[in-house]
Amino acid sequence: MMPNDDSWEARLFGTYWYGLELPRHLSHFSPRSLRYLMTEFGFEEMCLTTPHTSYIEHSAGYVCSSLLENLGFVPTSQAKAKPRSFLWKAVRKGLRLVFVAPFALIASSVEAGPCMEAVFRKAPGTVDKKREMPSM
Repeated sequence: MMPNDDSWEARLFGTYWYGLELPRHLSHFSPRSLRYLMTEFGFEEMCLTTPHTSYIEHSAGYVCSSLLENLGFVPTSQAKAKPRSFLWKAVRKGLRLVFVAPFALIASSVEAGPCMEAVFRKAPGTVDKKREMPSM
């Protein structure tokens, strides 16, 4: 599983998008760019999907944290965060089901979900090509 750089969440949140979480992800692909790269290296696609998921809460948390820091507030660390009440959890779950889930489903169906699951295999009968990576 890897981030989908062409997702609606990536476009909406820009540098605050959860999928850009460094150093975990050093390279980012869209379904199109991943297909192109793998085809160039002699692989064939077995499966490429964008699951019904959303990182909108995490990305919105980054935005809120940044806003609070810019206003002079010090954010509470996760280690010191207070447990949330049952009511808050129920409201959050309802919001996810009503607003986030439909967008995640639609985005997934058009390969615009925030992450990708991809399986490629070496195409039968292909000869390994030695490709040089461009030097920096």
